[in-house]
Order: sequence, then C-alpha cells, then structure tokens
Amino acid sequence: PILFKIDNKNLQVFSTDHEVFLYSDLNLDENHINCTQNNGMFTAVFESQILFEMMKVIPQGPITFKFEKGICEVQYANGKYRIPYTDDESVFETPSKLADDYQSFVLPKVQLAQIIPSLTPFVSTDELRPAMTGFHVNLTSEYIDLATSNMRSMGLSRISNHSDVTGCLTASQKTIQILSLFLKEKDDSTDVSFSFDAKNVVILSGKNRMVAKTIDGKFPNYNFLIKDYPKYWDIDKNGFLTSLNRCLVFANLANQVVFEAKDGTMTVRGQDNDLGRASEEFFEVSGNSLEPIVFSLDGQDLCNALRNIPDDVVTIKYTDAQYPFVLQGTHADNQPGCIFFMMPMAYT
Repeated sequence: PILFKIDNKNLQVFSTDHEVFLYSDLNLDENHINCTQNNGMFTAVFESQILFEMMKVIPQGPITFKFEKGICEVQYANGKYRIPYTDDESVFETPSKLADDYQSFVLPKVQLAQIIPSLTPFVSTDELRPAMTGFHVNLTSEYIDLATSNMRSMGLSRISNHSDVTGCLTASQKTIQILSLFLKEKDDSTDVSFSFDAKNVVILSGKNRMVAKTIDGKFPNYNFLIKDYPKYWDIDKNGFLTSLNRCLVFANLANQVVFEAKDGTMTVRGQDNDLGRASEEFFEVSGNSLEPIVFSLDGQDLCNALRNIPDDVVTIKYTDAQYPFVLQGTHADNQPGCIFFMMPMAYT
C-alpha cells in the first residue's frame, strides 16, 4: 500500500514493506494542489501497483481526485478512472524512534552515486551469511569504509571521516537500491545524512526520508587485506576486459579463468575440461616483476571490477599466487572510487 496525506499545501507520501519505511514531502503551491475537504486535510491509502500503472498512462495535465465512500474517481483531460481507497493508516506504523545513543554522519551525495553501483556486483546472495547480503559501513576516527563481499571478491571504498563518530552497520541491499533512486533526484542537497543505532538506520536525502532495519551479523574482517603489495602490473583496461570476455565463453561453471604471466606477456585461459573446450589469449603487461606466475580468479568478478574502474590503465598488485590480487585505477589516490580484492581460486 501507499499512503497520501494532505495537510494544507503539503503532500506527504508514505510507503512500507515493514522492512523499509519511506517518506517524501512535496510542498506544492495552489496551482498544483487544492484540497477542498476537512479544512485542507485528507488521508487516502491506495494499492501502489494499481496507482503506479494508472499514472504511467494518464496524459500530462491537471488531475482531480474525488473521494466518496471508499472509491476515488481520478479525472483527467480525456477520461477518468475509479479505484478503491481506504483511510486506515495502521499499516504505516513506523519503528520506534532511534535509541538515545544513536549516532549520525554524512556522506557526499556525488561520491555515493559513484560508489554504490561499483560495489553492488559484489553483494553476496548467501542467506547463510546475512551480513554479507548487504552493504557494510565501518566508521573509524580517520575514515569511513563502504564494503561488499561475496567471499571470492570484495569491493571497498574508503572516504575520510570528518566527524567524531565511530561504529558500524550493515544496510540491506534493498535499502541501498532505494537510496540509489534518491541519489538520482535533482535537489539542492549535497550530502546524505545517516543516523543509526543497533537495529535501524535513518537516511535523509533531500525531501526523502527512509527508515530501514539493519542486518544483524558480523561482516568479515577485511583489515588484513589493507597492506602494501610489493609487486604490480599495469594493464590496458579495455584490452584486458575484451580478452577476458572472450575467454569467459569457454570457462567452467565456476567462471574460473587461469592467468599466466611470463616475460612481460599475460596469457588468459578459459577452459571447461568436462566439455573439452578451451580458449586462450595473449597481451602485454608492464610492471616491476618479471617472475613467472600462474594463478586463477573468478572471471565474472574480475570483469565487474574492471567495468567499475574509471581509468584506462588498471594496476594489479599482488604478493604471490596464494594471496589476494588487488585491482585499482592508476589514479585511485586522487579520485573517489573503489579498490577490488580478488581471492585466488584453486586450479588444476
């Protein structure tokens, strides 16, 4: 259901699935809204899908809503619709207010709009690890981390923390998807405000407000990944991505792709031994290590990481074939973005 509440010239819109509660305020002048009932105050609850489908096909222009005995007549230039409604607001009872020890912080709207799509491909679908099915936010005295992980790979974005707030929360993927819609709206706000306690998070973006339940569980400790990796390669992103996509056609069901670096040349192999098919491509790499190395990564995760790195040249850092491989843009230190960690896969 979706609730519309008119108070004089202010139109409030509410919606919920009892996990996420959404609010939006629209301040409209008399040329846009004119309520002639109950001294300018009125409440109506509709089935959202019916209302949405109706609004998609109604032509632009003024719309008149007439309410009588549970039926709303929606009049427009060329015709009218009749849809049921109720004034029962009980379904929209929101969670109790945040605990007294709640904390608040803000994140730049522009950076969030860039970061969220980059991290989304690495959200886990494993319901046995609920904390990994959302976006983890970790606040320290120096930085704010946004992270997602599917255990094979992880995306991480680190933003400076300009507040004295510390703590952590994990927001569901649904919460972040709705936040992404907020970020697309044009308004005067430059920051998104977050307030959270142990169970809920409140997000304010422009005229939109969302109250959502957080995910209870422990996100994997990724701090051991944040370290210096002594070896690196610089690779042309577009060429690498093109070769990888071609090899993935013949990869096995686990999207396993084998890489072999030797004498400045990288060989990429996709093979499915069960079906007897394989592919192989070659391209040049540059870096500070010429030692031969053979390793295997999840090719699909690697493609997702490459697509979300804005630079034309990608740096791959590593220690050896048994430790994670790190992907980032060559200018990652000078621009907001994400760093991606790829765990090596066992291969034969």
